[in-house]
Amino acid sequence: MNVSRHPVAVVTGGRAGIGWAIATRLRDSGFEVVVTSRHSPDAAEAGIRSVLIDHSEPDSSNQLAEDIASHEGRVDVLVNNVGRRQNELIGEFQPDELVAGLTLNLASALLVTSALVPLFDYTGGAIINISSRLASAAISGVSAYAAAKGGLNAFTRAAAVELADRHIRVNTVAPGMTRTAMIEGWLDSQSDPDAALHDTLASIPLGRLADTGDVASVVAFLASERAAYLTGALIPVDGGFTAA
Repeated sequence: MNVSRHPVAVVTGGRAGIGWAIATRLRDSGFEVVVTSRHSPDAAEAGIRSVLIDHSEPDSSNQLAEDIASHEGRVDVLVNNVGRRQNELIGEFQPDELVAGLTLNLASALLVTSALVPLFDYTGGAIINISSRLASAAISGVSAYAAAKGGLNAFTRAAAVELADRHIRVNTVAPGMTRTAMIEGWLDSQSDPDAALHDTLASIPLGRLADTGDVASVVAFLASERAAYLTGALIPVDGGFTAA
């Protein structure tokens, strides 16, 4: 087993969007970074290693743990970022889609955490779960997604207590609407994208969408020693949406 001389951060679903912003920020902060993705990367990126993983497969967490054990040999920071938005009304749930979404948005974080905790040194580390504003502020059509992210928030609190004796801090970051390819695609699909953006911004006290860097900055703080006494917390990065 190889053991990296640098602190190692793992970011699930880290090849695009918020995940990629987190991965590059942690790399720039001195971490050796491992990201997971369902797709092979187009090119290697200095300081970031990609692992081909489908987190909708329950055994993928053990596959990831074995891969990291053989390459880096340790984990110092885990960011459970992988997930996807579910948009289904109650009464229209499709069983297979519902279970797949709950697996990806909730169960994968529990399984990855369980598989990687043995790779944390007993000097401690940090786990950061990426949740959503929608776990705290209800809107129509996302109840399954909200339930999964709400479960992730509850897992954060329970894991923070359970892993405290290992000196592993566990916190949640809950982004609001963030300017990613998914959100840009949603805006483009609207009959009047400008009006849709205007209505969206009207609900956000700071009056703008988040940038991926806004989320990555908070994650980098939680991963650092500056957050050494912070665990079990949920930090909204939503421009004041859930406070309004």
